[in-house]
Amino acid sequence: MTWNISEFYQLAQHQLLPNEKSFLLLSLVSIQWKFKMCCYHIEEANRILSETFTWPEERQLAEAVGKVLMWSADTDKGRKFAEASFYSIAHVIAFAQSLHSTADILAQVLYFSLDLNRFFTENQKKPKLYLNTVVARMKKHRVAPKVVTAANCFLKSNEFHYLSAYVNTTKHKSLVDSPYVIGLVPGQEKHGLEITSFEYKLKIYPQKWVTDFIGADFKRLSSMFDATGIELTDFKRSQQPPTTSA
Repeated sequence: MTWNISEFYQLAQHQLLPNEKSFLLLSLVSIQWKFKMCCYHIEEANRILSETFTWPEERQLAEAVGKVLMWSADTDKGRKFAEASFYSIAHVIAFAQSLHSTADILAQVLYFSLDLNRFFTENQKKPKLYLNTVVARMKKHRVAPKVVTAANCFLKSNEFHYLSAYVNTTKHKSLVDSPYVIGLVPGQEKHGLEITSFEYKLKIYPQKWVTDFIGADFKRLSSMFDATGIELTDFKRSQQPPTTSA
């Protein structure tokens, strides 16, 4: 189920000052654009590599083996395939950064729509709003418990932990090697870009197929994000004054 952002804004805006409405609207539009950017980068990452393959699908495993060998031999065709892989990974990194940023933008939505500024008064003229800190403050002061539960499901998921580690590593530490891999396990033959194992904050994150990262992981995180938004809408709806009949 998809979060109806327009409905949420209509419910939330009535209790806000004009400048708060503007900040909330900008944050909500940013969330929509960030998810569109994710979809764009996914499409491009898939397109760039798929256009390098010309053989029928049932023979593409063999074609992939040939491309990897040509890459290793540094032939012209191999260099073109390496270049396509590089551009594809560039889109994967951009996808990850766009998706990761939605968490802290959601923190701003929670902050403005739930009037949480009263819980961020300790020596902070302008508090740093991260989703984990905002949700922790909501839990401490018992604000919208169902929203807190849904947000924590998102934050504590294996998919979000991996996403955060990947983004912080590639953004602040180093790129993570992502070679084109041929999997020849009988019955499980597969080929594609694979993010190698990497370490972040003393934890080892295992290798992951790029198709899983931009596919199943994205779908799961999007679903949990929407679930949080839906709970937020329900909470704001419960705060609306009852309508009176004429």
